[in-house]
Amino acid sequence: MYCDSMRPFLKTVKAEIEEIWPGMTVAPICLFRTGGPAYLMNHPDPSKEFTRISDELATSTQQKAQLYGATQVMINGVMTAIVDYGSEKYAQPIEAMAEMFHELHHVYQRTHLKKVRYDNPAEMLTYPEDPRNDALKLYEQKILYQLCFAGDDRVFERLLNLFYSSRIVRKKIIGSYFDYEKAVENIEGPAFYCEMKYLERNGGPNDAEMSNAMHCNFWSVLNAPCYGRNQLRMRHLAAGMAMCVVLDGKVPGWKADYYKSGMDLFDFFADRLHPETVSLPDLPVENALGDYFTNQAITAHREAYSRFLSQSGMKVHLRFRNTPDFRGFDPMHAESIDRNIVLHYTLLNLAGNNGALYITNHEVLTETVDSIWFVKSLDFFVPESDIVISNGKIRITTDTIKLEWAGSVVKRENNRIEVECL
Repeated sequence: MYCDSMRPFLKTVKAEIEEIWPGMTVAPICLFRTGGPAYLMNHPDPSKEFTRISDELATSTQQKAQLYGATQVMINGVMTAIVDYGSEKYAQPIEAMAEMFHELHHVYQRTHLKKVRYDNPAEMLTYPEDPRNDALKLYEQKILYQLCFAGDDRVFERLLNLFYSSRIVRKKIIGSYFDYEKAVENIEGPAFYCEMKYLERNGGPNDAEMSNAMHCNFWSVLNAPCYGRNQLRMRHLAAGMAMCVVLDGKVPGWKADYYKSGMDLFDFFADRLHPETVSLPDLPVENALGDYFTNQAITAHREAYSRFLSQSGMKVHLRFRNTPDFRGFDPMHAESIDRNIVLHYTLLNLAGNNGALYITNHEVLTETVDSIWFVKSLDFFVPESDIVISNGKIRITTDTIKLEWAGSVVKRENNRIEVECL
């Protein structure tokens, strides 16, 4: 069913792309399912992991092609948009294809644009958890949602000024992390907007199920009360998307100027709409909620750490003599316990001269030095029978862990093994 969606999807994209985002290009696409098949289409020269079955289509497996998540990867030197159609979040194939359009926009950004500023995922993991910031952010998101649908000019101006003023106040609270927010909106706002527009145009707007999908996938994010780092990046995807929607209604042709301007999306938004700074109302409800739930979010980090440590099985502690190369992680599913300890839930990929580690959908805790990119040691739990130590190497091969690293056992006791990796 999903494979059958690829050809009609590309046909629709080519017909609608100029209306959704002028100048955007079409790249190769790959649909796959974790533990299952992978389908590559519109690729000029598939890599050896794929077998071509027609002029347009080539197949492989997720494992063989090393595909993970909804993102962009290089396949034989060509940037390709990929989506895991087996994800539980897709109620219908059209939702997976809408996210594919999202990833196609990222391919366009990465291959054709030089001025757009990307976010540093390390900053998300140390983003300040401050009740004052959370109270204002909750208020600000609701204002931005209303701004998208404000028909009256006077109402629009009032909401615009409140939204802008809230951001200026928050900038004083979170300092340089305000730039992190803007960077997420720069790169993800337009892509999330493209995903929303594709679904809006092709998902059957009169269909009740699709209307619900539009609300749940996009607009509800702005109305959902979140605190601390919970759904932080997702909230700014939605904020960036909403700013694009507002610009659609007020600044004709803005898309042709945005990327050329070299400005952050929020700064471009303010430059074109000319908001003014105004006094914000007292927010007793939002402040009370912020005080309570932000502290709950901080407590939840400690509880997640305790749950991790209470797992059954053998605790494997890898200590690295030399800092390994940090090849990848999933910033949307990583939790900072404190500044130097990060709990990864879905992906961690490390490599070095003497080994490699690739973990998916298996909890692993890293201890870092100065930044998440510099891993000093890590811990995870597996059945003792999965651990093989021979010929100066530790090996673990399961459905979720691929580890082979040269090293020696430093200590082994009860349910813990410590290995120094070379």
